[in-house]
Amino acid sequence: MAQDWLLLANQWERLRWARLNRTPFERAKDAAESLNIKPGTYRTYEYGPEDNGREPPLSELQRICRKFGVNWIWVATGEGSPDFDPVKNQHINELAQFEADVPEEDRERAWRAALGAFNAFRKAG
Repeated sequence: MAQDWLLLANQWERLRWARLNRTPFERAKDAAESLNIKPGTYRTYEYGPEDNGREPPLSELQRICRKFGVNWIWVATGEGSPDFDPVKNQHINELAQFEADVPEEDRERAWRAALGAFNAFRKAG
């Protein structure tokens, strides 16, 4: 099905779809190894909460999505499509490039601060 991704309601389903449809990695273990993530940890990202799954930290999700060649916003929220829209995401991509300059232990907090700023403008508008 060409647009089967439209039916995916959960982040873990979208992440699994991205691996299976946008990468050569048929096994989660292979994807994990290519990302230097413990296979058991990566597998939890592709399972729902009822199966002891968990969401990766935002910075990790973005890194995985870059490797898989999919839009991290779609994987995280289900909004948009798996494909990047370079015009729409130009500023987001610029922010992602700055991420490397932020110490790893502070990245999650930095992204939450950036998202908080955007949320404040959205509510004000």
